[in-house]
Order: sequence, then C-alpha cells, then structure tokens
Amino acid sequence: MCIRDRYQRRVRGPGDCTMALRQPPDSQLKVASTSDAKRVASAICGRLHEIEGTITVLASGAASVNQAVKAVAIARRHLRESGTELLMSATFPVASRSGSVVLAVSTCEFVVESQAENDSMNLVVKPASDPPRVAGAIANRTRLGEPVRLVARGKDSVMVAVESLAAAVNYLKGELAMLVAPRFIETESADGESLTMMCFDILGSGDFDKAIPEHEQPVEPQSELKVASTSDARKVAKAICGRMDDSQGAALTLLASGATSVNQAVKAIAIARKNMRDCGTELVMAATFPVASRSSSVVFTLSTTDIAVEAANDESTSLVVKPSSMPAKVAGAVAGRSRQGDVVQLVAKGKESVLIAVEALVAAVTFLENDLRLLVAPRFIQTEEDNGTGGKVTLMCFDILAQSL
Repeated sequence: MCIRDRYQRRVRGPGDCTMALRQPPDSQLKVASTSDAKRVASAICGRLHEIEGTITVLASGAASVNQAVKAVAIARRHLRESGTELLMSATFPVASRSGSVVLAVSTCEFVVESQAENDSMNLVVKPASDPPRVAGAIANRTRLGEPVRLVARGKDSVMVAVESLAAAVNYLKGELAMLVAPRFIETESADGESLTMMCFDILGSGDFDKAIPEHEQPVEPQSELKVASTSDARKVAKAICGRMDDSQGAALTLLASGATSVNQAVKAIAIARKNMRDCGTELVMAATFPVASRSSSVVFTLSTTDIAVEAANDESTSLVVKPSSMPAKVAGAVAGRSRQGDVVQLVAKGKESVLIAVEALVAAVTFLENDLRLLVAPRFIQTEEDNGTGGKVTLMCFDILAQSL
C-alpha cells in the first residue's frame, strides 16, 4: 500500500502550538527535567480525552524535552491499545536553535508506523549530529515516498532529533505534511546488552491537506512570540501589533522565562497597547505560569477588546509592588478592591518588581475565578522623582478592570 493510501480516512489534524495556545489553560502542560514521564503521559491521555483536541507540552532544555518525548511515547502506547493514534509536532519559539520546545499533541484515526524492513533503514541521531543535515535526509526520503524512522538514545540525541524534525517540517512546507509519532524500541549493543531507544515514526503526504476540513487544517505558528532578556521591546511591540492585525484580533501568545525576559515582554505589551489605543483598540493581557509552583516562566495571552481599561484618577491609591512584596498578599489586595468595585492600579519599578506583579495578577485571577473576570492592561507612567540624569523615573503600571462573569 502506498503512503498516499494511508491518508484516505479523515483525521483530526496534528495541529500546532498556535492552535493549542488559544485553548483553555488546561490544554497546556509544562514538563521539567524532574517530571515523571508516566505521570505526564497519564495527564496527556486525560486531557486529550477531556478536550478532544490539541494539547501543548512545553519543555526547556535537553533533559526536559527528553522527558516530554518519553511521556508522549508512553501516552501513544496507551492510546493505541484503545484504537487511537497519537501524533506530535515540534516548534521552537525562536528561529535560532533554542532549548525551549513546544510540542503539539493530538490524535488521529489511523496508525502511523514506518514500514522499514530492517534497522539499516533507520536514521540514527547522535549528540554530535547536525540537525539541518538530519532534517535534509528526512525531507529527501519523505519526498521519495520512502519509510522514515528516526532513532535516538539519550537526552542530547533526542533533543537533536526534535530539532531535526522541526527543521524538516520547514523544508517540506508547501510540498508535504509530516506526521510524527514517537515510541520506544529495544535493541542490543555490541556486547549483547539490551538498550531502549526513542524511535520517531514519520509519514508524509501531499494529499494530507485534502483529508482535513479547512477549519481543522494546521496554520502557520504566527500567534506565538518568544521574548528573551536581550529582546528589543519596541521590535517585539511592532511584532505584536502586526500579528494582531494579521490575525484580525485572534489571541497572541508571548513566552518569557526569567525576570529580565518577563520585564521586556511587559514593556513590549505596554508599547503595543499605546500604539493600538491610538487606533481606537484596547489591548489586554492575561498571564499564566505553566507549573503550579512559583516559576519565572510565564505565558502571556494577548487579546483586544472594545472596552477601555481606564486608569485610576488618583495615583495615590495605587498598589506599589516591590521586590520584597509577597505575591499572595498583593493578589489579595487586588481581589479585595476588585470585589468592592474600585479601579485598581498596580505599579512596579524594575524587573524583579514587575515579575512579582505578574505573579500577583495570576494569583488574583485565581482568587476571583468564580466571581469576576479581570482585564489587565500595562502602560508606562512617569514620576516626579529624578532618575539621576535629569529625567524622570519611569514605572510600569498595570490598569485592572473587573467585570462580572
């Protein structure tokens, strides 16, 4: 049977991180280097059953990515026992090689398994392998309709394999769609020792687009931006405005890790908000932490609204956040004032204070989840205080408007 014949049944597409990040927060999982792959696999199966769509797995660093792929492989094995196949696609939030990976995981109704006759057909990935070259080999075999099987052992090799798969998708863009499904295989070393390796089964088809309804077809991952500590806030703001305009108001996601990166992301949102308000559109943000415990990795979801989130008239009533502030206490104050119908304004100076403010906002949303919805919009404000160079001190201000559910 040719590869094309395997795609005649309608499937639920593999999706991508763009689609997944627009879904509710419970469609997103963060995997750490210490995460238990079996527990993550159980979470993947459970959430796929609950949402019947695409979920996103976030991982940063070779060890975390390795655990994430293991979890997907375990989940795939469980789901195949009930007649469902599991697919994954990988993207890197930045164009350059990065240790942060977004895995989009979804299900389909047919089996993805290469028909390689023997192990000599495998593409073996090593820590020293060059991802573009491996990706080129994948793309060439896929174009020829040959079975492709990528094999890796160890976290560094798995990381290179994931990078290669992401690059291969780009090489085949406009020609073929790639379906990727990981699993474990057992092999023997030269001295007869049993080894477990990660195997990525890969199938490609030029007819894949036709097999998926238009509204389910994967779209370019353009609703996601990664902000680094060295990112130019103005350039990120320009990208925010451009992508919000291109997507006609669809939600946009910013990923940032660490106080400096989070600070740059908030600055960019504030600049973008100012530019968009000049055109009569309000920009609001929501922040989430991919793990329940306190973490410096933040996912910002941006959207537009017709409601202006106005600032408080009296800035003396602002809640001032400092590096030593307790996020839970600040969140309690935000929630208390919001319940009273007061206009809330959170003010922070410096990257550490901004991160505390973001943590407090996340907690406040949780405190109010059954009562009110918070609209949050950041902007810059200046004080009369001298910054030491003859100018004024600039602070980050979060305007907060509460709405009834």
